[in-house]
Amino acid sequence: EGGSKYRTAYYSFEESFTSNLADSPGLVQVELAVSTRRDGRVLQWVRNHELAIRSAILTQLAATPEAEVYDVAGKERLAKRLTQAINDVLEENEGFGGIDAVHFRGFLVQ
Repeated sequence: EGGSKYRTAYYSFEESFTSNLADSPGLVQVELAVSTRRDGRVLQWVRNHELAIRSAILTQLAATPEAEVYDVAGKERLAKRLTQAINDVLEENEGFGGIDAVHFRGFLVQ
């Protein structure tokens, strides 16, 4: 009947992420969710390793140039970097990543 074996599942981080931007006095605050089409273990791993994931996300945000957060293409690149950072944490701790995408629930630049 079409569709994939697994439906897309989402996990929203309860707390927002706030960081300085690279070489700028500007701040960025984002609210994030992640998605996977794999089984539920992946989202359980995200919950289990949330502190390490938060640290990796904040590191990526702090390395982001201010100019990148103002256009759609820059935000898409940031989302890909955040996805990779999360998968790196999961691979290090569980041997497998599994996050397909990061989604911005909120995005504020000051």
